[in-house]
Amino acid sequence: MNTFLPTPTADTKFFWEATQNKELKFQKCRNCGHVRWPASIACPECHSFDFEYVISKGIGKIYSFVVYNKTVLMYGVF
Repeated sequence: MNTFLPTPTADTKFFWEATQNKELKFQKCRNCGHVRWPASIACPECHSFDFEYVISKGIGKIYSFVVYNKTVLMYGVF
């Protein structure tokens, strides 16, 4: 089975660099404190552009996960 490794973008580079150190990072709004994933340019709660990166504490529960084996496009499966 081939392993797909995504190409980091300017928006996701912080996340993939953190995984090299076995860390899980998220964006946190400095205005309202909302922690968001996926990363975005503005906070979906207060629309602020001011954010910082925070490292997950490593505690919690996984309720589900997905492994995509095929790329599904609007016009078919490849």
